[in-house]
Amino acid sequence: MTVSLAATDDLSGVAATYFGLDGHAAVAGTSVSIAADGVHDLIYWSVDKAGNEEVHHTARIEVDQTPPTIGYSLDELPNGAGWLNHDVKVTFTCGDATSGIASCPDPQTVSVEAAGEVATGTALDNAGNKASVSVTINLDKTPPTISAAPDRPANAHGWYRDDVTVGFTCGDTLSGIASCPAAQTLSQGAAQTAAGTALDVAGNQASTSLGNLNVDETPPTISGAPDRAANANGWYKADVSVGFQCSDLLSGIDPSGGCPAPSTLHEGAGQFVNGTATDLAGNTSSDRVGPLNIDETAPSISGAPDRAANARGWYRAEVTVAFTCGDTLSGVAGCSTPVTLGEGGGQSVSGVANDKAGNAAGTVVSRINVDQTPPTISGAPDRAPNAGGWYNADVTVSFQCADGLSGVVSCSPPSKLGEGAAQAVVGTAVDAADNTSSATVSGLNIDKTAPVVSAAADRSANGNG
Repeated sequence: MTVSLAATDDLSGVAATYFGLDGHAAVAGTSVSIAADGVHDLIYWSVDKAGNEEVHHTARIEVDQTPPTIGYSLDELPNGAGWLNHDVKVTFTCGDATSGIASCPDPQTVSVEAAGEVATGTALDNAGNKASVSVTINLDKTPPTISAAPDRPANAHGWYRDDVTVGFTCGDTLSGIASCPAAQTLSQGAAQTAAGTALDVAGNQASTSLGNLNVDETPPTISGAPDRAANANGWYKADVSVGFQCSDLLSGIDPSGGCPAPSTLHEGAGQFVNGTATDLAGNTSSDRVGPLNIDETAPSISGAPDRAANARGWYRAEVTVAFTCGDTLSGVAGCSTPVTLGEGGGQSVSGVANDKAGNAAGTVVSRINVDQTPPTISGAPDRAPNAGGWYNADVTVSFQCADGLSGVVSCSPPSKLGEGAAQAVVGTAVDAADNTSSATVSGLNIDKTAPVVSAAADRSANGNG
């Protein structure tokens, strides 16, 4: 700095001015140049042209040409990315080793969210020198945004049947996103939650969660069964109802048709019923019940004797009645064995057919007449012979026939015998079964001619008669 000296003299005028600085020899001049900061002692005086010398003056000159120092500190340092996430107080520190500080800025609180917000402070020393400092503040107090969403909607019942991936979307309009959660894949389970936290560059964080995520990857169970067991042959003889039992331990069976209703089967062989169970997640399982064999139709049966009866409906020997059985579905399981009938009238034989389903049918073969006993027949002349066993007139032989079962259909008519010796008449009886019997009336002697009488000597007469 330069100190200028000015002297006046109203009469003779000023001849010269002298000064000395910090004890150095005085020199003439009116301009004192002080280069170094500090406190300097100056002595100066003037001499007029008449040779008068004024009293020497002294002055203490304080020189400070160096600006003060000023620095700052933050009540919290920024993070490694240079960001703060709440209000920060900037405190200034001022210093001046020469003239001292006249003013130092008060602390400043930076609360405005922004990138590159500048806080400036100025220090003033007692010499009027100034120094300023600025600090750039990046302030983001607002948490980032975060949202979570599944990779697809659940079904109408709120369930998934495969793994579901929950993705996170993060945003921050000021400091930017430092980290956003990775997608989370959830497998089987009910009421699951995926949670994540977003972090911005300033260190703010926000969390979200997506709950009630239901995943069922296991198919339901289903089992079907008929309402009763088949018989030993594997057949039913009436309609069969096939019912299904369904269960699901996680999502549960869909109440809207998730388990098949009972199904009724009618007559038929090798039938199957298919059923499908569906759980609330849409998983399905199927079961097949069968083969089921149902025969509701009785078998057929017919019976017949081993031969036809005669024209009068009779047999004269044992008759065997045999049965013929048939079933076009389950097949015949049993058919009555042949029955042999002996003698008797108006006989009947019952037969039963059973099919493999347990259906039965019966038939009766009736009006079977068997007469194995020949009729009886006896014959006799119309009168007894004389004591000599002879008849002297025609003899009529008559027959009596009888049959206690089928009855007589033919009996020999009376037969008249004329003259003859040792005659015989044969009679035949026939019953309705064509059995026959014969009877012979023999030894019949008939002589209707009078005897002839002749006389003769017991010997011939001699020649003379």
